[in-house]
Amino acid sequence: LCHSLGIPLWAVSSLRAGAISMDFDSDGPITTSLQEQIDIPDQEGASESSQSQCVLFDARENRVYAACYRPMLSGDLETIMAPHSTTIEKILLCCDSTTIFAGGGAQRHSDQIYAAGFQVAPPPAGVPTAAALHKIAMNSPKDFRVTDISVWEPQYLRVSSAERLLKEKGS
Repeated sequence: LCHSLGIPLWAVSSLRAGAISMDFDSDGPITTSLQEQIDIPDQEGASESSQSQCVLFDARENRVYAACYRPMLSGDLETIMAPHSTTIEKILLCCDSTTIFAGGGAQRHSDQIYAAGFQVAPPPAGVPTAAALHKIAMNSPKDFRVTDISVWEPQYLRVSSAERLLKEKGS
């Protein structure tokens, strides 16, 4: 569509957009109202950007699509853990104690996340929004812009169930 209309395309991970959407209405890494809702303790000497955000999307079969980011004072995100497919158990072992979980996968696995000592942001935190995508494109106009739209394809984190079954039949 972008190619035929001659308009630019920015390719941004849905997980990254979900992390940006957690903070769309504030200048800091996490909104005050969200901070109050999830009872984040004050950390002496911690910078605004010390809070990690781990966005989880439900991938079924006890798996999640996950990515972790740290908000920077510039409004951008530092990638702590790139988008990938994993289990909730593995992601909980990798995150530091200040990590806040958000997104549909975090809601689905909230009991395990709380049991591991982490916080879960209430919905709609972690849901990618058009406003978050716009903010990413405006803050980083060159970082995510696709230079050759005619050959761009989305990157999927794991093959579909149908592809896995087809591969198993062929083996």
